[in-house]
Amino acid sequence: MADFLQAIPGVPKIKEKYNPATWMLEVSSVAAEVRLGMDFAEQYRSSSLHQYVQSQPYENYLFMLYAKFQILSSILVSI
Repeated sequence: MADFLQAIPGVPKIKEKYNPATWMLEVSSVAAEVRLGMDFAEQYRSSSLHQYVQSQPYENYLFMLYAKFQILSSILVSI
């Protein structure tokens, strides 16, 4: 997920030894969406990463849940 987010133009790279969960919440916040003029959830839904995750068998279910949790977290932060 970090690679996905870092590939988006304007999203700052994670700093060495920085907490990845904190970084993901910061870079995918509503303020970041406004600054970049985009919707991270929509960006993910239209990505090859999402297509890949959806095509995987059950053993990759935890990864899929994690990715969806990240999207839901960014949406809930905005409420």
